[in-house]
Amino acid sequence: MNSKRRRSARPDPARRRFGSNLEVLESRQLLAQSPYIPIGSYPLTNNPTPMNPGSVPAAQISHPIGTNPAVLGAFQNQGKNLTGQDRQGNTWNLRLTGPGEIIVTDTSPNDGVLDDNINTITLVGTSPTQSVLTGTVQQSTRTMTEYSQLPTLGQVYFNSLQAQQGVKSITLNGFVLTDTITPPGSVALSPGESFLNQTTGINLHGGVGTLQFEGIDARFPASMDPQPISVIIGNPSTPLTIKPNIRIDHIYNTVFDDTAFAQNPQTGLVNTGTVPTGPLTSPTVSLVVNGAIQSFNVVSVTQEPNLTTLFPPINNSLLVIPTQLIPNYTAGLEYEFPTVGTTGRTAVQTTAINKIKVSGSAINTTFSKSSQPFQSSLTGLDYVNSAQFGGTTDALAIDARGNIGKLKFAKGLGNPIGTLGNPINYGRPASQNGYAASGNIAVQITTEGNIGSIEAAPTGQFFQISQNPSQIQAGLNGYTTYVNRPGQAVTSSLVAAAGSIGSVHIVGNLQNSEIKSGYNYSSAITGVDGVTGKSSIGPVKIRGNITNSVVSASFRPTNGSYPGGKAGNGTITGVYDGQIYATAGGTTVLGNSGSGFYARYTSARPKKGK
Repeated sequence: MNSKRRRSARPDPARRRFGSNLEVLESRQLLAQSPYIPIGSYPLTNNPTPMNPGSVPAAQISHPIGTNPAVLGAFQNQGKNLTGQDRQGNTWNLRLTGPGEIIVTDTSPNDGVLDDNINTITLVGTSPTQSVLTGTVQQSTRTMTEYSQLPTLGQVYFNSLQAQQGVKSITLNGFVLTDTITPPGSVALSPGESFLNQTTGINLHGGVGTLQFEGIDARFPASMDPQPISVIIGNPSTPLTIKPNIRIDHIYNTVFDDTAFAQNPQTGLVNTGTVPTGPLTSPTVSLVVNGAIQSFNVVSVTQEPNLTTLFPPINNSLLVIPTQLIPNYTAGLEYEFPTVGTTGRTAVQTTAINKIKVSGSAINTTFSKSSQPFQSSLTGLDYVNSAQFGGTTDALAIDARGNIGKLKFAKGLGNPIGTLGNPINYGRPASQNGYAASGNIAVQITTEGNIGSIEAAPTGQFFQISQNPSQIQAGLNGYTTYVNRPGQAVTSSLVAAAGSIGSVHIVGNLQNSEIKSGYNYSSAITGVDGVTGKSSIGPVKIRGNITNSVVSASFRPTNGSYPGGKAGNGTITGVYDGQIYATAGGTTVLGNSGSGFYARYTSARPKKGK
């Protein structure tokens, strides 16, 4: 059924609903757009052009009491993970795992940034069984402007490492201990560094299981008056219960007068100084362990090999020479730095050593309980189980009371340069002369116990041609026929044991030396008869000539002469392949005359066929 009633003209939402007393307002559609300013009239061209903001960090809310301590520690000089740079741009990192924290200061501590060489590294709250410190260095990528900076790329210098509590392990790869940190091109300590040479060293009073770092750059220019560098492990009042393992890449120990040959600023002339002759007997580098050492492992102990780093750069404001064109003039300066006169003494003080290993040369190095070895029987080490030297040994001393196990010398005992009259050695500069050429003992090893074995190879070899001219070129013309002949193996050296000496194997010549068993050196230096009771040496195998040198067992020379001396209860067994020479006026390192084998019972004889 259709209704003819007219529908309301009001919009549907405005119609009255059942149960509602609210009236809906009418729409105001005219207010949606202004009739005065059209939208198209806005000056849109003046609005900034939208830009891509790029990578935007995520929004985060900081902790109400501050930043995470782990993050905060990376922004200051105290924490468990610290990073900084030195002057050349070498980046270093120190990380401590286990209990404790690291505190680092550099040589410019007031600028608030670790942008310089390191002054002190201090460990606090560490544990001897859990704390491990690891240091690494990343080489600078900058272009060096001075040649003196090139050898130090990838190295960071520091002045002090300290820890009162024990530490399980400290490994600082690329870190070099030194006391004369100077700005590039400077010849004197900067004002901020004037105190560093008084505090240089390593002090680990609580002990350490493993100590390993790049090296010790010990430079002692007279004008700066630097103090000796000391590495101290343990406390004298509390002996160590852990035997540390010490591993150092190199020890450069150089003592020199930097003003002797310097240019005089007043006259412009070079000073004519005096070349030092030495030897230097006071320790300038001391490694003191108040207990026994498990292993002492170094690559080399010598003077600074690159002498150019001891002088200011030749570049100046008027003339700048590219780094790659600057020659190394070490050879031109070598006469000012003779081996004997400028190599400082490195003293290792401990109660005993299980293993000594020097891969390269060991020059002016001593092992004893005292800074001065061979003072009395109390200065000797309790034991040395093994000692191995891979390079030249000169001014080397091992002072022991107990037994010495195995001795091995890959380049002989002593440096023979300057003592040989062979024409093949002509032309060597006097600055390379060894301690024997200066009248000093080259190697001295004594013990009040026994020595297990001695092995020594020659310091070098030389080519020998036939004295028959027809055999000099036995083959094709232009090709010389020669044979290898070993050089010196033992030069001006003393190896003495109050007990017996085991096997002795030497390849090379012996000159002005003595190998003695049944001889107490500590008693002999006090004026008492050093020859003790029964002893033996052997088996002995020597391949080389014996010149003014003696191998003896419990034998007393008479008035400094082995011929006609008195034999004790001693025995020598073995063979030798060479000749025995006793020159007029020639003596051994102890001032005795004679050459050969001396004992009551000796079976040392020439090799068959001789």
